[in-house]
Amino acid sequence: MTMTYQLRVDLDERDFLEIWISAFDSESFAEFEPGRYDFGSARLRGANRAFDSIMLDAFSAAYPRILAEVKRKEPPVEQENYDVPELGLYQTPLSRILEEIYCRFVAKQELPEHRTEVLV
Repeated sequence: MTMTYQLRVDLDERDFLEIWISAFDSESFAEFEPGRYDFGSARLRGANRAFDSIMLDAFSAAYPRILAEVKRKEPPVEQENYDVPELGLYQTPLSRILEEIYCRFVAKQELPEHRTEVLV
C-alpha cells in the first residue's frame, strides 16, 4: 500500500533546509527512531516511516551527497510518496523533491515537469 504525506519545506537565506511531515507537527519524539533515510549528518528521523523531518545545514554544498544517498536508499517502487503543494508536487518521491528544491532555489532553474504513474 502506498502512503502519501504532505510535506512542508523551508529553505532560508542561511542555506538551512528543513522538510517535515506537517501531520506530525504535534507529535513528540522521546527517542530517535531511524528511518530509511537515516544517514547521520542530515539529521533525518523516522518513526515507522521513511522519515519525519530533515534538517540540513549548508544544503547547496551537501546536496549532491544527500541526493545520492536518498536515491540509493529509495526502493524501486516508492512505498511513501509526498505532496508539496507550494511546489506543485504531488505523489512525488523524496529524491525528486530534493532535486526540485535545489533547482528552484539554489540553481534558479526549472526542472522538466514531473509525471507520476499511478500503480493500481
